[in-house]
Amino acid sequence: LFTSVEAAIRDTFSRQEEYRYPVRFLIPGNDQLVDQSMTRKFFDQFHCAKKDAVDFVESKHEGMNDLQKEKFLGTLSEWISMNSQV
Repeated sequence: LFTSVEAAIRDTFSRQEEYRYPVRFLIPGNDQLVDQSMTRKFFDQFHCAKKDAVDFVESKHEGMNDLQKEKFLGTLSEWISMNSQV
């Protein structure tokens, strides 16, 4: 799994100049599987026209099934609405 993730990261960075879509990172602060600092580093190094990040300090790995899932899903839904082509 680790080598697959590393390959996906390299592939993403190699094509980031052609990436034209908005990106939102929803970063859990209490993730026991993924290091939050590495997610933040990936966000900082990824360049695209429109990106932002929202921190969910108390959330664990999977925000859609977390105690803050309503807040998580609301933030996601709002972002999709703001960035959808009508």
